[in-house]
Parts: sequence; structure tokens; C-alpha cells
Amino acid sequence: MAQTTVKAEQIAINAISGTIIADNAITSVHIAQNAILTQHIDDGQVDTAQLADDAVTNAKIADSSVVTAHIQDDQVTGDKLANNITIAGTLTSTGAFTSPGIDDNADAIAITIDSSENVGIGTSSPSSTAGWGTLLEVSGTTNAGIKLTETDTADGDYSLGTTAGTFRIWDEAASAFRLTLDGSGKVGIGETSPQGQLHVKSADSGATADAGADELVVEGSSNAGISILSGASASGSIYFGDSGSAYDGYIQYDQTNRKFNIVTATSGGITIDSGGHLIMPNSYSSVRRIYSSYQSEVFYTTSAGSAETKTLDYYFPYMEHTSVFLRVYLTGAGNHSYMYKLSVLNGYYSCTVQVVASYMNAGGTAYADSISISHTGNYNTRRLTVAFDAASNVAPSDFTAVAYYGVAGGM
Repeated sequence: MAQTTVKAEQIAINAISGTIIADNAITSVHIAQNAILTQHIDDGQVDTAQLADDAVTNAKIADSSVVTAHIQDDQVTGDKLANNITIAGTLTSTGAFTSPGIDDNADAIAITIDSSENVGIGTSSPSSTAGWGTLLEVSGTTNAGIKLTETDTADGDYSLGTTAGTFRIWDEAASAFRLTLDGSGKVGIGETSPQGQLHVKSADSGATADAGADELVVEGSSNAGISILSGASASGSIYFGDSGSAYDGYIQYDQTNRKFNIVTATSGGITIDSGGHLIMPNSYSSVRRIYSSYQSEVFYTTSAGSAETKTLDYYFPYMEHTSVFLRVYLTGAGNHSYMYKLSVLNGYYSCTVQVVASYMNAGGTAYADSISISHTGNYNTRRLTVAFDAASNVAPSDFTAVAYYGVAGGM
């Protein structure tokens, strides 16, 4: 049979309608393979007006019958598709995948997944100067953020993002910023405008950190502090270093011996032991004065001419010249007192206690044959000892020795 070509002008307008073609009349066997080519269909002639609603269904298209070879490049565009497209299998794109948005009002590319598997939301070119292997970039003209929601608890929602060049973490339940990282690299915990490189704040104090000590700022509206927690047989320390030494000076608490050390020049310093006694460094080069409250002992005499020896309960600083003012009170028929200014040098092998000056009030000699001053203990436990020998004809009701330790002044 000779082939006849049917041209468009030979077919009357609207000549072919649904009533002319019986249901299921045209099947795949009636159309030869590759019989309908793009040149057989005039541009723009097949549109939704030629197809009844829901006329082309999944049942009308054989499995795998429409492949990429049947569709010219770039021919299926957004304006050719209406409503939703559901794909049960895998959607594959050889280039970057972009979407103008989820709603009907989108007027720009909303989501991009490029060939390097970087994801951009609000940007078509997700990138970073850090060189991440895979990147998620969320971009916005003002603020951009990501919210993380934990559905099994009401207090598990946090969002993080940038605003005015500052990175923040927001607590959704408390409606408060928990962490801030500003453009200069300062970090604030509980503080949105950190005053130092790390600013930890529980409440506002109204104070401003000094620029000379603002690497770490700890702030509270009431008491504020730093806890250094260490093992029971270890130490907690703060080190002061420079380019020449990692610990040229340091403050250390020794948990084992329960003592506090303050060290300078890597080795020299002072120690406060568990009894509150101050031990000075091994040095004769300087005289240091330690200001403290007085120490006192009361001696009770029982008979005329009795002798008493008492040791005052405090320690001398090791290897230091120390001024001690000693006052001895005798109470009996009358009140009399003796005053001594002492110079104490407590060395490792020896200790000297020298009376620099003395004074006694009128009639004092009537109550004492002698009062002597010495020391007891080893190099780091030496204490002041006062021996009193009452006069043979009197018996003072009490004898009190009071030492004012390290107080500057004269007699």
C-alpha cells in the first residue's frame, strides 16, 4: 500500500474528538515504533486543552515507555507542568539540582545541591573559605538560622544562626541567647556583648572589665568565682608564664598536704600550711613584715616565787627577720607590765631571738626575779617561749604574755 502523508490543512479544526475515536481504539500496536517524531507535531500544538482532565494516567503509559531519548533536551520546563509531581523512585540530576521554592509565590532559587554535594538554602552557590568537604549553607538578607528540635522533651529546642555579623545559640524554651561569638572572636556565655575573649556571666554586675586583664571575664550580680577542682592527692594551680618559662610564677594548692604555695622566679615563694602558719622563702636578702592578730597565753601561778614557762602558739616565718612586740602582764597586788621589742631570725639550722628594746613600768621588779625569752621547735615550727620566775615574796594571780607579730613600729 502506498504511504500517504496527511498534512495539518487536510484535517478540519476540531475534527478529531473523543467521540470519533472509540475507547481504547488507539493502542501501541497501531503506532509504529518511532513513527511520531517532533517534526510531525507543530510547535505548541499539543497542550492541556487537547487532553481531557486526567486523560493521561499512569495506566495509559506503559512501564519505562517514556525515556530521555523521547524528550528533547530542555523541553520539559516548569511552565509545562502544573500542580504536584510525585516520584516513587529516584530523581537523578547530572548537574546542580535547584528549586524555586516550596510554595507558589517563590520568585528565586531556594534550594541548590551542587555536584560536590554542597547544599545551599537561599543561595545557588554554597561555599566556604574553610574548605569543608561537604557544606550546608543557609543564607538570608538579614538573619539566617537553623533550628534543632527534640520532640520528646519540651526543653530540648535550640536554634543557631547569625545576626548583625554575630553567631548565636538561642534557647527556645528560655527565650534567651546562651552563647555568642562576635566578629572579633570574643565568646560570651550568658553574655551577648562579651567584654573579653571569654566572658562567662550568670547575671549583670554593672562593672566593666579592664583592658589589661580581659582574656577571661567571670561575672555575676552577687558572689562570683572560679572553681579549680583537682584530685585528693593532686594539686590545683594557676601558672604565670612567658616566652622563657611556662611557669615563671604560679599559685598552687597542694591537696595532699593541704597547703597553699605562691611561687616566683620558678622556685622562690611562700607557703601557708594546713595550720595557717606562714613559711617564708630561704632568703636573707630582704625583710618582710607579716601583719596578723596578736597571740596570747595566760600563766596561772600558785605560790610565791613560782616559775612558769609557756610557749606562744604561732610560728615564725622561715629564714626571715621578723619584728615581734611582746607584752607581759603581771596581775596581783598591783598591775605591772613588761614590754619587749624582739628581732627574730629563723634559719634552717639555728634561730636567734634578740631583745632590741625593753620597758617595764614602775615597781615591776617587785613581782619577778627574771623573765627570759627564747624559742622552741625546728626550722619551720619554731615558736616563741616566755619563762617567768616570780619574786620569792609574791604570788601573782596570773601572768599573761601577748605577742604582736610582725607589726611595724617602735617603742
